[in-house]
Amino acid sequence: MSDTIAIVGFGYVGAVIGVCLAERGCRVIGVDINPRTVALTNQGRTEIFEPGLPELLSRHVEAGNLDATTDFAVVEKAEYIIVTVGTPLGSDLKPDLQPLRRAAQLIGPHLRRGHTVILKSTVVPRVTSDHFTPILVTSSGLTPGKDFHLAFSPERIAEGLAIREFLSLPIVVGADDAASLERVCALWHKVLQVQTISISSTVGAEMVKLTDNLWIDVNIALANQVAKLCDACGVDFDEIQRAANTLPKGHGNVNVLQSSVGVGGSCLTKDSLFFASLLDENGLDSKFIRVARNVNDSMPLYTIDVMERWLSKRLVARGKIAVLGLAFKNDTNDMRFTPVLPLVQQLTSRNHVFVVADPYVAADRVRVMFGKNVNFVSTEEAVSDASILCFSCGHKAYRDLNLSSLRKQTASPCLFVDGRHSFSHRAVMDAGFEYQSI
Repeated sequence: MSDTIAIVGFGYVGAVIGVCLAERGCRVIGVDINPRTVALTNQGRTEIFEPGLPELLSRHVEAGNLDATTDFAVVEKAEYIIVTVGTPLGSDLKPDLQPLRRAAQLIGPHLRRGHTVILKSTVVPRVTSDHFTPILVTSSGLTPGKDFHLAFSPERIAEGLAIREFLSLPIVVGADDAASLERVCALWHKVLQVQTISISSTVGAEMVKLTDNLWIDVNIALANQVAKLCDACGVDFDEIQRAANTLPKGHGNVNVLQSSVGVGGSCLTKDSLFFASLLDENGLDSKFIRVARNVNDSMPLYTIDVMERWLSKRLVARGKIAVLGLAFKNDTNDMRFTPVLPLVQQLTSRNHVFVVADPYVAADRVRVMFGKNVNFVSTEEAVSDASILCFSCGHKAYRDLNLSSLRKQTASPCLFVDGRHSFSHRAVMDAGFEYQSI
């Protein structure tokens, strides 16, 4: 008989994990407090934009091995309980643990001996041991390591590649007792057949996730600073990056990441701030982390400065700017902490003539985030007679555009701003654009 797994919090991460586990033969029950999420799931539908997710969800709901409910009592039927509720950034720039505490309160009364609880929500060190576990213990009367198993296993998937990555990447597992560690590692190995990396405590596993995201955020800040200097010196960042990354160092090569219009999303932006706050709380210097975060936050303004310098040089003071792509990441519709928002806000405050477009984002969501007065149009309308095409996302829909045909629709001259290094410099120039990467 297949394992029954309850996934508490059936949003983006929960849904991805759910369909993957169903694909590997598990019986999956999604548990969520949002009735709309539950209703859509049980219809085999989702509003989450992730390649492969809608198809897998529909297939496994129809097959009867995946469904969802708002009733937390169903966790009693499961052998494993995976918790994936969100941990948003609070107004104090610290994680808001209320959703996680609430999940523990709702799970606890239905916890039974032999259960295995796996926390996958992104948290700062000691949240599992100091916040999540005590609530489970109080509400269930059971002891972790004795009556039930408990581990922290950080999520490592990236949007746009989530299903493939969950089914293939090594999985980190940390637990405060040997039996829990062995039990959870055995689950992942049996179901996913991937490498499991054992960490000797939940605190250590929590630190792994923050460290991964901190490395990415700081490395992008380095890339952004190098890109600015390359621009000032009149050299091509892409050439510099490719050459620099051939130098062997440590267990691999130097790995300078890609510069861009900015860093967004719910992980990189908040996890660096979480890390900085922890340094402060432990009497350690957080300046380095905060400087890197400030560098990445500066990129939307830097992008506008680049466009304004070009407009001034070409004497096109009121040229139309087309902002193409509103999501924080290529080939997604996720606008959480998108760097395009401050870019648009600055364009508005500086009285530029501009429009915005994104083929993957719904108009109602744009109005909520960017305001009713922002002119959200189709890609065709956006590029028409534009003096600047600012590709703030490298969506496939944009990468597939015929550049020569695109050039015929724009004003002359026209600056092609490659905000995600998604296009060939030579191909853009050959089509008749002036090219500028960020």
